[in-house]
Amino acid sequence: MEPLLEVSNLTKVFGTLPVLNGISFSVNAGEVIGLAGGSGSGKSVLAMLLAGLDTPTSGQIHFEGKRFLWPIHAHKLGIEVIHQTPVLVDSQDVTSNIFLGSELGWPPNLGWFRIPDWRRMDYETKQILDTLDLTGISLREKVSNLSSEQRQMIAVGRVMTRPVKLLIVDEPMTLLRYSY
Repeated sequence: MEPLLEVSNLTKVFGTLPVLNGISFSVNAGEVIGLAGGSGSGKSVLAMLLAGLDTPTSGQIHFEGKRFLWPIHAHKLGIEVIHQTPVLVDSQDVTSNIFLGSELGWPPNLGWFRIPDWRRMDYETKQILDTLDLTGISLREKVSNLSSEQRQMIAVGRVMTRPVKLLIVDEPMTLLRYSY
């Protein structure tokens, strides 16, 4: 069986500072992999490379048997990332951020030229927020007015709107509180 993701001799250098040096591994469909390391060890850099948000200095990444060529639109391939610091549009509301880049509308195959279906996106956003136990937030609230924890949960919710083949989670818990 061919791996879902295959990384071969991946290297990333910033100036003269090597951050990743010859990293190789593979991930099969349905497999869960954990990566541990201290602060500054390159975990987030690796996540950025796998998400197509940065380019490696050398090495190769294959996804579903095809070689990554930069620039990559990872979400079109089914790769999603939950970053340790949420990447949101502060001036937009909760629903807009949940569906950012995956807006629902008509006709469905026209991309940015479709008419947004706000009623459906609001309904699905409400379902996602309920699933995440994130109640009491107005769908029209600008995310800049939310707490760090709420913002991180909105970023988690965004991943729930798309079909995902590979989910990269980069320390999302640092902003979350635990209630017992």
